[in-house]
Amino acid sequence: MLENMASCKSEALQIANVAKSIRETIFKHDGYHFSGAFPPHCQQDCIPYNLKLLISMILYGPSLKSEDTVDSQACLTAAQIILFNTKKDQPKARSRHSLDREPPLPVYLGLNVHSLTRSKKLIDQIYDLRIGISYDRVIQLEKLVSHSMCQQFVSDNIVCPSHLRKGISVSGALDNIDHNLSSSTAQSSFHGTGISITQFPKKNNLGECREVLPFQANPLQLCQTLPQSYVTVPAVALNNLSASVPERTCRNSDGSSLVRATVREDGWLEEVSKLLPTELTKLHSIAWAAHHAKLQPEVLNPPAITALLPLFYEKADSPAMIRHGMDIIKTITEFLNPGQIPVMTCDCPIFAKAKFIQWTWPLSYGEDKFVVMFGGLHIEMALWNMLGDYLADSGWTSSLIEAGVASSGTAESFLTASHLLRTRHAHQVTIAALTILQNQAFSADSDGMNFSDWKASMAARSPTFKFWDTIVKIEKMILIFIRAHREANFDLYIEALEDLVGFFFAFDHYNYARWLPIHIRDMKSLPVCFQQEFKSNWVASKSNSRSVYNHNSIHCDCFYIICITGSPIFHLTKCTNKKTPK
Repeated sequence: MLENMASCKSEALQIANVAKSIRETIFKHDGYHFSGAFPPHCQQDCIPYNLKLLISMILYGPSLKSEDTVDSQACLTAAQIILFNTKKDQPKARSRHSLDREPPLPVYLGLNVHSLTRSKKLIDQIYDLRIGISYDRVIQLEKLVSHSMCQQFVSDNIVCPSHLRKGISVSGALDNIDHNLSSSTAQSSFHGTGISITQFPKKNNLGECREVLPFQANPLQLCQTLPQSYVTVPAVALNNLSASVPERTCRNSDGSSLVRATVREDGWLEEVSKLLPTELTKLHSIAWAAHHAKLQPEVLNPPAITALLPLFYEKADSPAMIRHGMDIIKTITEFLNPGQIPVMTCDCPIFAKAKFIQWTWPLSYGEDKFVVMFGGLHIEMALWNMLGDYLADSGWTSSLIEAGVASSGTAESFLTASHLLRTRHAHQVTIAALTILQNQAFSADSDGMNFSDWKASMAARSPTFKFWDTIVKIEKMILIFIRAHREANFDLYIEALEDLVGFFFAFDHYNYARWLPIHIRDMKSLPVCFQQEFKSNWVASKSNSRSVYNHNSIHCDCFYIICITGSPIFHLTKCTNKKTPK
């Protein structure tokens, strides 16, 4: 027993010496101070090396074979929690943490949890566990970030987020945002307007990073007021009857892109017909997106840079707000990429009024000075909705239910495209099934005719066959339209739209029937000096993957994050000195 006591005493002295040495290093080490962002190596740099070494030895044993184990995330997490809770004196019942020892992890946890949940109770629970900062500290940091943003806007004399770069192409998007809170404690909602900015860096032109004001941890006075030129929406009187539509010279398309795209769609349908009878593995690309992604070259350019500007309380479809949004996009474009023609993406109601603004004030917003375009996401939703009108009462939804593709409620929602991704998948299954049935019928009763003549003969004899064959043609054309965005094929986009626009007239979708031809006219008569630049930047890449997306898909992603987290509403609408939704 005496030997055990002596051994324990000796080990305790060794541990005490190690702890003393590490504590001295911790108190001498320059701590991490939040500066509005988390630099790439902030976790590694904020922790003394001997503390990381000790944690690594505890986790992985004393014989460290690689330096990577010292900087593993498990080691960094444990070390940051120790650093965050280290005190010079014995802790009291309710002690505060030191701002000099506030590593990135507790700060990130507090800010992220508040952004996702807006829950004071949850943040307090995390703080009580001593793994995150307190709620008061979270609010303090968010106010400092807002102050830093507003100071940057005042310094630049323009509302333009600091991570946007100079010297690369710019595009804007304007849309309404409806944030209906679903919690039982919600007291209000937010219905207003949002503007997003997208930039397109290239492999050989990454853009010029702008000078950013230093982050002030203890400003003398908080500035949370946006410039009046941004906040104030001037009144506008717009007469829709007196506008004069200018003549434009449109270039003709030869339809070759559409022919090649149709051949590729037929190739996917042939592959589906071959693979379905076999046992499928992960190596098979039977899905529509997987098949075309396999054939598409990788995206060489870096992902797009996106930013969401402070929100407005004004309605998005008001002429005053639309014109103000066009002024903002025009100003930001001139600030970031001087000489470029501004581009704005929007949905149908905003597009219609924006065109009247262009026709009413041609000297400021003329079609040779400003490009207004339809959002691809809205066009796709309208196309599926139009096709749903054609399929109504045809038995299509009943077939999907009986085949186990979807439940009754979900199948009915496909007619109105209320869930875009599910609707797209349902139509991909439909076109594949109908094509397989057509091929089987052709094999059984072709009478020596080729496939095209056989389909024409069957369509003349059977109205039912003609109906479903028309469904196949429309679905194939819509999928080509979607693929034009993913492949950044501008010519294919125009040719597919020209082929589809007539169906809006046929099914009395008069808004899109009226304004899509105007959009096609605009895209076919772009200013000569801007055509090449626009064609290379009319869609954006969100990652280094093969697929690219239309502008308002990225714009809607920004709004989706707002509606889930609510955090930009907290930061940005407070800058207008109005009541913030809770």
